[in-house]
Amino acid sequence: MIDLVPKHLDEKKNDQRWCLTILNHFELLRAISEGATYSDIAAARSITKPRVAQMLGYGFRAVQKYDPSKRFGSDWASSTDWQSFLRENNEDISQAINRSVNAIVTPLQSPLTVQSSVDALNISSRARNYLRGQSLTNIGVLISLSKSELAQIMKIPRGSLSEVIAEVEARGLTFRPDEQDA
Repeated sequence: MIDLVPKHLDEKKNDQRWCLTILNHFELLRAISEGATYSDIAAARSITKPRVAQMLGYGFRAVQKYDPSKRFGSDWASSTDWQSFLRENNEDISQAINRSVNAIVTPLQSPLTVQSSVDALNISSRARNYLRGQSLTNIGVLISLSKSELAQIMKIPRGSLSEVIAEVEARGLTFRPDEQDA
């Protein structure tokens, strides 16, 4: 049977849950395109076949997001038999998955600088959308604020704010000190 454990997990065993989840969905696409059945995957992962189908949908949407050709995705003219569709397009899907994995992993491996975009942060899409909504798409602008100013300006839920702060500080940058700390 096909090895269903993502090859990239060995290199990325850390707190980057979102990255690992997406890589997991890509691995399902790859496994089916190489001959695994829904039943094989359901048995190997101890999940139901409808859950396998749901995860495949997530994988297609992720590939569509990161693949410039936008060939594969939820709006692709779908075949009635996904397994044969995946097998027939195995090479194209593998290339799209590899491009997608590189698009996800490369920013996480590169150093964070003040010129970086918030897209380089490994944060939830919810937190990223809050930052974009407040026009804080540049890391330099983001760290020019103190943590308390950031909380006031963004009106961001506490969990998302702490996620942003933890990620920025974990990547080696610091926020401007609060006035009371000075």
